[in-house]
Amino acid sequence: MTLFEFCGCLGGVLGAICLPMLLHPLWGWLGTAVGIPVGFIGGLCASSGLVALSDNVAIRSERNRRRRDLRDCFGSYWSKDQTPAWERELQSLRVGDEVSGKVVRKYYYGVFVDVGRGFPAMLAKLYSNQDTLDADPDVGTEIIARVREFDSNEHIVKLSQKEDEPSNNDVQATS
Repeated sequence: MTLFEFCGCLGGVLGAICLPMLLHPLWGWLGTAVGIPVGFIGGLCASSGLVALSDNVAIRSERNRRRRDLRDCFGSYWSKDQTPAWERELQSLRVGDEVSGKVVRKYYYGVFVDVGRGFPAMLAKLYSNQDTLDADPDVGTEIIARVREFDSNEHIVKLSQKEDEPSNNDVQATS
């Protein structure tokens, strides 16, 4: 069970308990009978919405922190002004192409690499050839990897060091 599902169920149960307690003094047993399903559905929706909102806030803050950290190396790579340059990048670089570059930032989910093309390249832990998930290349380390896919929303090249990745024709830009 995910956190989202757990919080939704918890909110539903609390709503099914609290609303009938509030309605019973007003309408008696009818208030209780109506309050249970309405409280459950209302609590489910409210708590699920709060979890979704907090998740969205966390994702946005992480993305903004990453953009701020990478601005020194790549400028405002995510901006709409960079879209023509990103489109040229998509034409010159293909999935499966081998690239090399220097690690510029390290995060809990992987590393960002400067491959000399003006846009960041991300090597996620899942696609790294490191023996353990804790062993990421250090900042300043040169790495070699293959292009796995393109994130056109964020203007990020995604890399892999795994040998069993798809060929050039299997995956292209994501939107």
